[in-house]
Amino acid sequence: MNSEKPSKTSRKQKPLKAEPKILLADTIGQTLYERLLQARLDCAASIAHLAALHSQVSHMGLLDPSYSIFLNTTHTAALCFKVLHKTAIISGDPISHATDITSLLSEFQTYRKAHHLGIAFLGASPILTHYAHTHHQHWTMLHFGKERVLNPTTNAILHEQTGKRILLQTKHLLNPTKGGLTLDIYVPTANKDSDKERDKERDKDKDLERSLQSIYNTWRSTRNASSTPQAFITSYDLFPTFLPSQITYIYARNPVGEPIAFAALRYLGGKKGYHIDPCIADPTAPKGTTDLLLFSAIALCRTAGVSYLSIGYEPFDDLGEVIGLPGPLERVARRMYRFAFGRLPLAGKKAYHDKWKPDEGLEDPLYIVFPGGGVPDVRGVVALMHVANVKIRRVVLG
Repeated sequence: MNSEKPSKTSRKQKPLKAEPKILLADTIGQTLYERLLQARLDCAASIAHLAALHSQVSHMGLLDPSYSIFLNTTHTAALCFKVLHKTAIISGDPISHATDITSLLSEFQTYRKAHHLGIAFLGASPILTHYAHTHHQHWTMLHFGKERVLNPTTNAILHEQTGKRILLQTKHLLNPTKGGLTLDIYVPTANKDSDKERDKERDKDKDLERSLQSIYNTWRSTRNASSTPQAFITSYDLFPTFLPSQITYIYARNPVGEPIAFAALRYLGGKKGYHIDPCIADPTAPKGTTDLLLFSAIALCRTAGVSYLSIGYEPFDDLGEVIGLPGPLERVARRMYRFAFGRLPLAGKKAYHDKWKPDEGLEDPLYIVFPGGGVPDVRGVVALMHVANVKIRRVVLG
């Protein structure tokens, strides 16, 4: 965000780099616009602060420029959301303390009414479902999956109690006379001070960022061209300007020093741990490189005393508990879910997660939540499927 005073035409100007749109609750009152121009200068810092305190895996939309961020008037709570089919799909729980949820949702309701938007939550945790129960909110809630989490301090593979193939492969790739790969860590900095030494380091950082971005672009193009349906895929801004210190990158170089793979570790303030995503390699990287990165991430977390490393969502083949729908509609919802997700390669994802020995005690259930209760609006259901990257036509036609 520009710290200079914006001109009268600043709203029409497009930023050079796409970032999530930040919406203040006060934007509903146009008479407050001039005051809000100054207030917006503090938004990035407020969001970074909230993320450092409350962020979860489901808030990965913070790094996706296609999402918007709604910040309340006191800058103590936020929502990360995307609008599709006149529905605001909230990514996970509110980014706030539980005591701020009521006022935040009230302010967001005013915003939604002004823009004629419905609402649904995707990837909500027990924090939101507990809020609904304790505040007697008769919401419709569908348990659709869980978050898989590793405990680096007790992980059996890291302690060499299992995972012999992973261990042998890791040693092979790091052997200078065999795989010849080397690992390094990169933590972006927001330091803008300038001198010759810092400028040199900054140039090196930019070169590295371009290399990692190229790996990501290649991987993303390959993924998007794949005929295999995939769900819950986020398109990241790898190097967001407002969360630089909350992301750590582990990357691998080939024997000639070129970056060929990387993993991003995003700090989860709500869990005092990390989420690893993406974890990807260039097509030229040797087999097992991404396993090497994940193994290294587990080791790094253990060294830092971190006991929470999320490896992401794992949707169920069938819906779990369904709350708020009468029997006949619940059966319809289960059939629809089974039809939509039954053709996705969920078994492979589960098998991959299982081989890393997740800690069941750290796992959280994931919910789809429709506030207001009753039968969900069709537009909201379609919007949810689009946000989850479930291609309806591809699922139906194969």
